[in-house]
Amino acid sequence: MSTVVYNSQYLNGSPASTIIQGAETAPITDLDGREGWLFVKPVANAAKFNYFFYGEGSKPVTLGDIKNIYCNISNDRYVGSNSNPFIVVHTKPTGVGDAGLFYHSSLKYNIPTDINIQSGELITIHSHQGEGVPKFGLQKVWANFIIQEGPAEATEEILYISVHTDSSSPINTQVLVQASGYSTNNQHHPVDKITKYISA
Repeated sequence: MSTVVYNSQYLNGSPASTIIQGAETAPITDLDGREGWLFVKPVANAAKFNYFFYGEGSKPVTLGDIKNIYCNISNDRYVGSNSNPFIVVHTKPTGVGDAGLFYHSSLKYNIPTDINIQSGELITIHSHQGEGVPKFGLQKVWANFIIQEGPAEATEEILYISVHTDSSSPINTQVLVQASGYSTNNQHHPVDKITKYISA
């Protein structure tokens, strides 16, 4: 198995980490000593996490450029399908026919309910079938239950890529995120960005 090279990293609690975590519940250090960021929902409320892992560089990435998007996660306490995390892509608003206040289109990649995932099993969820996912050595789960808002044309430029839990997730939802990334198939500027999440 080839070694995965991480070319991006965030330390929980650093100024950069607070930006990509948005205004949602901050993660904690894993209670079992695993690498990654742990989200715990001990009470019934609207708590969730959003970790943003795409920021435009010198060239924009379009929906058509994407080869795959992926995250290494563990749903430590499976308490229903709405306790699973999911991947979301938002595209830049155009001012005409925007599906939301801050985006033109969105694509939400959910884990299908018929997939056998064990509580506490570290897996790689990914958005597209085929190539573009590093060989982490984990079960790969295609998140092919897609909820689309807006036209999601191939030419639309990406605004955000993020991994989330739902605010309606049940009490005792507990999710670990160890890594995330995306790969592109653009022949002029291909990208393979792999981000690791660490705690002190």
